[in-house]
Amino acid sequence: MDLGRVGAVRVRSRAPFGLSRSDALTLGGLAIIAVLVAGTAAPSLTSAANPGSLTPSDKLDLAAEQMHSALAAGFDFTVVSRSTLNAKAGGPKIEIPDPSDPYKVAGVADTFDMGASAAVGTVRGDEFFLQMYGGAIPAAGRLDTAGLEPTLAALVTGGKQWRNDGAGWYQTDQLPGIGLDPRTAALLPSLLGRAARATDVQPVTVGDKSLAAVAGEASVDDAPGLMAIDAASFTELTQPVTFVFDAEGRLAELTATMRNTRVKEFDLIVVATITFDYSQVSAIPSPEATR
Repeated sequence: MDLGRVGAVRVRSRAPFGLSRSDALTLGGLAIIAVLVAGTAAPSLTSAANPGSLTPSDKLDLAAEQMHSALAAGFDFTVVSRSTLNAKAGGPKIEIPDPSDPYKVAGVADTFDMGASAAVGTVRGDEFFLQMYGGAIPAAGRLDTAGLEPTLAALVTGGKQWRNDGAGWYQTDQLPGIGLDPRTAALLPSLLGRAARATDVQPVTVGDKSLAAVAGEASVDDAPGLMAIDAASFTELTQPVTFVFDAEGRLAELTATMRNTRVKEFDLIVVATITFDYSQVSAIPSPEATR
């Protein structure tokens, strides 16, 4: 799968004199649409001198254009996914297990923190790598995997899919993953380009920088693996997705709040934050098959 050439995105109108542009992203990639008016072509979003001055919709469109190039060139990413169990209005309380004996109930509550998972990975062209971690995931700040426990890993390279459950790589048709998987990564331009009712929100701090952010309503169809790979059928986006942009207009971070609809008695809420790093592209591992 070529991660840079999947998905279709509706690019919003920016053409002058009230003229609209047609859909600009197709399965073949970004189609460069030139609307000629009195011999003048419509300017590209990438020509914007100050991405922060763009409208919310145009910020998303610029980031969609940039993401197509980034998928081909490559980038690293970090995922932090946090789960909280909430009692429904009028429903039963949540039984909190005793830390010393999980078979005993220590008390009841309206909310229970179920912990977090994390992952780091790399996307480059048709190659993909993701390593998941468990342990004490920090509530804020830069993710340091040194003190965390590696769990599952996914790899796409050489046209083959691999996974590692802790004992070595083996070929598979069932990749593990949270936040980003090969298909969800490939659909990032669609997620950006199709986000609806975009509005500017308060700047978000990523690393040591305060960056412009936009909230937009999104579809799980454009981000099927945000909660987990193969979880689209029971993922419900409960809030607009927050998209954060760097000084060049690229997607620097996104945060999605979702509900796991398989859980009926309570509300299982998952908040996934994905941070993107274009400054360097890590090497894709070369798997040594163990079975």
